[in-house]
Amino acid sequence: MDDNEEYAKLLSSIKIANTGLQRQLSPIQVAQYIERLIGEVGMDTTLMLLPLKQKVISDFRVLLTFPETVQDLIIWGNTKDGGIGFSACVFIAPIKKPEDRELLCKEAAKTEFKVDEIKEIVRYFREHDDPLIDAIEKITNSRPTITKSYMVVISFLDNTKKIMNEISTKLNKSNEELIIMKLFEKFHLDKITIVVIKGNNIIIEMNEEQYRYYKTTITKNKLEFDKITEFLVN
Repeated sequence: MDDNEEYAKLLSSIKIANTGLQRQLSPIQVAQYIERLIGEVGMDTTLMLLPLKQKVISDFRVLLTFPETVQDLIIWGNTKDGGIGFSACVFIAPIKKPEDRELLCKEAAKTEFKVDEIKEIVRYFREHDDPLIDAIEKITNSRPTITKSYMVVISFLDNTKKIMNEISTKLNKSNEELIIMKLFEKFHLDKITIVVIKGNNIIIEMNEEQYRYYKTTITKNKLEFDKITEFLVN
């Protein structure tokens, strides 16, 4: 990774918990950067370049083995506001089948499972022959709904939510209606119907075609994790 700006983005997105600083990259983007760095300079040099233990580097890398349908659900911190926390994903990783990982990630994000609940679900599932959907119901007393779609979480910057509220009021639309309109205007996604705003997050459900186009647009416009909502509403 010979680009100092790229390396700075990576450093600015790790080891900054409780500092109040804004992370430029999402957890999955950090994982991609780390994988790229390892490919370029090897693990030993990566360990010298990054202020992370090898276990934490492995935790990031395992995110890349999760189904694409949920990779953009993964957020920093705790599972909340429609996103699933990075640390929670680490405990889902022992589940091998992609469809089971997808199910548990989506259900954990939707119902805000605590890490202890996830650990108990995974433990029960691995010790019994029951399907994962039954294990979730057994531990939580609630049967999850299986969906085949791509889930994306994007977070608001401090000033972006204020701008969104002002535009919504001016246009006499709900914030969700505004986001759907902006997704069409900025990303040319004309069939988005499910947008949920929870706390400082926007949760968007997409089909595969929409998701591929969304990711292509992000790459084309060089939008980092902390700039997507700003691009949407400005």
